[in-house]
Amino acid sequence: MRRAVPGRVVVSSTDPLQSVAEGKGLRKADVGSNAHFVITTKDSNGKQCYDEDDQIVVKIQTPPGEQLEHKITRKKDCERSVTYTPDCTGQHSVAVEVNGQPLIGSPWRVLVSVYRYKTLFSFGSCGKGRGEFDNPFGIAISDRRGTIAVADCNNNRVQLFTAEGRYLRTISAKKLLQPTSVAFTSSNCVIVIASHRIFRFNESGKFVENITHKHLKEPDCLTIARDGRIVVCDGGDDAVKVLTPDGTQLLHTIIDPDHACPWYAIYHQADQNVFVVSYYNPNNVKVFSDDGVFLHSVGTPGSGDGQLYGPVGLTIDRFSNLVVCDRGNTRLQIFTIDGKFVSKIEGQHTGLGEPLYCVALSNTGQLFVTDSFNNCVHVFH
Repeated sequence: MRRAVPGRVVVSSTDPLQSVAEGKGLRKADVGSNAHFVITTKDSNGKQCYDEDDQIVVKIQTPPGEQLEHKITRKKDCERSVTYTPDCTGQHSVAVEVNGQPLIGSPWRVLVSVYRYKTLFSFGSCGKGRGEFDNPFGIAISDRRGTIAVADCNNNRVQLFTAEGRYLRTISAKKLLQPTSVAFTSSNCVIVIASHRIFRFNESGKFVENITHKHLKEPDCLTIARDGRIVVCDGGDDAVKVLTPDGTQLLHTIIDPDHACPWYAIYHQADQNVFVVSYYNPNNVKVFSDDGVFLHSVGTPGSGDGQLYGPVGLTIDRFSNLVVCDRGNTRLQIFTIDGKFVSKIEGQHTGLGEPLYCVALSNTGQLFVTDSFNNCVHVFH
């Protein structure tokens, strides 16, 4: 029994010494990924019980000693689910109290490490038939439907697939020659760059229009930001150009301080909205502010961890990390957005071959990578 307020006595059958906390989230977790465990309240006989006045307190402490936010939700009357998302590696402390008393085993020591991507499957092979490729280049995934679009460069077409890699249909046109870049709009239209020309197709693959702009010279690659703006790498004057969603107006021009030619550019909306651009010859990636001011570089030339040799395609994964196609080193490298090396995907077991051109992220957190050596798309999770 405990006194809650003057004049009121609360009676609970819950016994903290019999109550338990169980789950993977009490043993290990990954940075940026949700971790879970369940608290089950029991009485002195070990039977599950519930009292609405039970006070359950969870404290999660990071290695630097800061308290990590968490969420407690009721699964059943006698069960509470606890969810937290670590933002740094190292040993965390998880303490659980029920009605002012710690559970047996509390505090738990939880090792938080970097998430390691695993090979899931691949699809495609060399050829000209449905689902076959000859130099797959750009890749994009529809936010609305999960459809995958692959620029099948030497076959002069774009092929569409389901999230499982099953062939859907082909987009082709008379002037669609050697497509290198593809993207989906918010309305699920498909935008394609082929031979420095930009084409728009509707969801069923029917040609809609050419996108022309007086400020574009030799567009090589494009992506579409979540706010609809079109981000174009223009090899004609070595600039990244940001257009309105309809492609009719130029909003920003981003020039590398070293005047290198941009290969791929994405817009990352986070605490600080930034443009991230890969530069093939200087062997680095550069980050610019929302208005195009250079902030910092990611990576240095070389083959070691955190070093790049011919970086090309980019994406931001579900942990808000930057994924770089490190083409010359035949691998993917993963960095924090401020440039710290996190991990890499490489080795014969991955099936990756050179050259790798482009990487895209699905809504389920899977990475899709085009492999022009093996004429296929690799999927990692």
